[in-house]
Amino acid sequence: MISLESYHQTYTYDTGNNLTNLSHQANSSAWQQTIAIHPNNNRGTETQQSASDFDANGNLLGLNNIGNLEWHYNNTLNKLIKADKTNTTEYCVYDYQGRRIRTVIEANNQAQSQRDYLPSLDISTKQAKQQTSILHISTHILSESSKDNTQIPNQTRYQLNSHLQSNTLELDDKAQTLSYEHYYPYGGTAIIAGKDKTQVQQKRYRYTGKERDDNSGLSYYGARYLAPWLAKWISPDSQGADGLNLYVYVGNNPLKYIDPTGRVKVVPFDMDLEDYEIDILSPIEGTYQNNNLFYFPKSYERLEKIVQTYPANKLDILNDTTKFIIESEDSKGALRIKARSFPSSTSDFQNIMDFTTGQLTFKSNFRDKNCTSDLNATEAISYQYLGMTKIAGALNMLPKTFLREGIVNSSTQKAIKIYQTDGNYPGFYRNFVGHSDNGRSSLRLANTFSLKIVSIKLDDTRISAGDSIFLYLKPKMPLISAEKPLPPRGDMQDCFTPDSRLSRIRRQTNRCTIL
Repeated sequence: MISLESYHQTYTYDTGNNLTNLSHQANSSAWQQTIAIHPNNNRGTETQQSASDFDANGNLLGLNNIGNLEWHYNNTLNKLIKADKTNTTEYCVYDYQGRRIRTVIEANNQAQSQRDYLPSLDISTKQAKQQTSILHISTHILSESSKDNTQIPNQTRYQLNSHLQSNTLELDDKAQTLSYEHYYPYGGTAIIAGKDKTQVQQKRYRYTGKERDDNSGLSYYGARYLAPWLAKWISPDSQGADGLNLYVYVGNNPLKYIDPTGRVKVVPFDMDLEDYEIDILSPIEGTYQNNNLFYFPKSYERLEKIVQTYPANKLDILNDTTKFIIESEDSKGALRIKARSFPSSTSDFQNIMDFTTGQLTFKSNFRDKNCTSDLNATEAISYQYLGMTKIAGALNMLPKTFLREGIVNSSTQKAIKIYQTDGNYPGFYRNFVGHSDNGRSSLRLANTFSLKIVSIKLDDTRISAGDSIFLYLKPKMPLISAEKPLPPRGDMQDCFTPDSRLSRIRRQTNRCTIL
């Protein structure tokens, strides 16, 4: 029979926001932990520090009573050598974007176990034992474990989370409890109980929904590893997004903030959805890239400058009313983030960026004519896009495609009907970009992103209310100065024709006629 009791913990910090002492008081026992902080920086260890505790990049080289750490040149954790088993080593393998895709444990130069990370699927193999596949659906709300070549049936584990996305309660498919875990503020386990020891050991995704490594006790966040007992990251934040202390976890406020990627703290707002606030003008470390996005640093910098120059009242409205939701995320980089802004009860700017495909989808962008704010769609979407890139770590990355989904605007529907009747693509392009509300808005946004709409494609087969139009983009050079205002929505006739060889000949001919 387990006996529970209340406890009281006191956290003491120095002037650099480093946790220096943790005191735990309960009726049955009391203990405290002291963390040694280097006098010239914010590096912390459990014992008195020496020059060999960190490498030149600031990465921790040893965990007291756990093992020694070795790092790759790009600051990803490469190897853990166990302290109590010097012949046992854990290796970590990463892809080109720095995401962990495999861990291998060796003992006496023989592989003992291996875990491979695929999109929403972990495959664990142990020597002389059966292979185990664990399917993680969405954000580990549901996971299923299947065992090959045995008579043991598949097991489904439903993981229920807290407001911090921490997996606290696990149920089977009959709603019977498999395990329950309660956490200390920085992710340490306060209590864990389960149906049996095996059920508890199978739980891997824990505090804030992140995987905790069995050998090290570290929690893996993607860009960095968290040591819950130190209340710190074990490697520094190269961009300083959380302030001057490069090792501090979520600004030392783990009851309010979480860090989904190991790059920047955000505020969870919903217990069921990953709904975040973020400082969209804060610096980030650009670690997310793929070939479906444009790498365009000058344009991204220009976009930041444009948003920075918004009037204070518009920035206040966007800061107060914009929410970000991570709709899907997995180990292979599939990442969709939704942003939504409500400047008034009848105005709605809602858009989704799929960083995997490089597509920015316009879901709903309208402003009530009686709205007191003069905030427009270009301003709202530009602000939202910066926020989505900060969450994704997609610094300097721009979309290759716009998607106008579920079109209900009358002027745009008119252009679509004409095209469906006559099949005249150049005319469709001119009518859409030059004379429809959705087209002019898309053109203004493309200009803000320093992109050019090179072609469009009607898609009337999608399962949504109204037709949809894909807009295919390319970088626009030379860049327009960020200080130069965009033209009015009705003054864009020079941008209406597709950039084809025939259209360029026609423009040259027209110029010759005028001259």
